[in-house]
Amino acid sequence: MKGWALHLYLIAIFEAQAHRPRGFAVDNVRPLLYGSGQHTAWVDLLPAITATAPRSAGMRRQLVRALALLEQERLVALNGRTGFRGRYDHFRLLQEDGKTGQPWASPYTIPLTNDISPIDPAWIRPPGPVSGRSTAVTLPATFFLNGWVHVLSAAEITTYLMLCDLEARYPEARRGGVYANDPQRETWYGIHRDVYASHQQLAAYGLIERLDAPARRPDGTIARGAGQQMLQPYRFRTLSGGFDQSALTTVAHHLDPPRDAPDSRQ
Repeated sequence: MKGWALHLYLIAIFEAQAHRPRGFAVDNVRPLLYGSGQHTAWVDLLPAITATAPRSAGMRRQLVRALALLEQERLVALNGRTGFRGRYDHFRLLQEDGKTGQPWASPYTIPLTNDISPIDPAWIRPPGPVSGRSTAVTLPATFFLNGWVHVLSAAEITTYLMLCDLEARYPEARRGGVYANDPQRETWYGIHRDVYASHQQLAAYGLIERLDAPARRPDGTIARGAGQQMLQPYRFRTLSGGFDQSALTTVAHHLDPPRDAPDSRQ
């Protein structure tokens, strides 16, 4: 999903789970733009940045775009038809499978205890749960509280969630690392190579561990002398403790060049 659509949906799920009991449907009572003493506005929970003046107009535009994308994916229900006044106010969350788009069908409900791990407070149901496996993917609360949902790109979040889903589906494989080859990534998750490449940033931030792959260099290219041997895909383990770090500080550290690095303009 483009823009801030994925971020908005995850924040909305976390907000719902933080304030409501398990098994209950969710009512969105937050205003879109202007908060009050009782309810913070959605615009204040988003990582959106705008140079538009006035700022409120630019922020509303980004919110509207995100909600329009989520409606296309059948993840939220909006009010009335396009152009309807108040169409985006009090949008309604729908189930994560995106199978139904009618406002009255499949509203989002907080996963029950038997659907989830008892450890982490943020859950997302993956599509097509495997029999006997967890039907929810877990994200630690620190993903939200320490700013990672605001700092990570949509590609990085998508890749991380794919690895979480693979670990939930195949828990016995987690120790040796989970993986997805090109056909699996594209068919199961719609993740193409450019998005998948974000695993390099996730590893640099300490959010996942990338295990060594025979015949591959650290950047994923084929090492000299690999010959005709069958190349193995990278295997990964998620490191939930990585979210205990401050997102802004961690990412800024990896984006800023070392102070003693030579000036590339010379």
